[in-house]
Amino acid sequence: MTGAPLSVVIPTLNAADRLGPSLSRLADGVMAGLVRELILSDGGSTDATAEVAEAVGARLVTGAPGR
Repeated sequence: MTGAPLSVVIPTLNAADRLGPSLSRLADGVMAGLVRELILSDGGSTDATAEVAEAVGARLVTGAPGR
């Protein structure tokens, strides 16, 4: 098998204050080769969710609120 076996997708909405610790640990998994990628699926956050994602190198995918 080539590369890490897991991609982690986290749905978010105004979750900046709760994402930091979780994403930090998952980013450690990326660095260790255990996690292939971190993806945040954001439904229109108005807080710093995008900045938190960027700070740990997660990919941010955005969509309309409510899906």
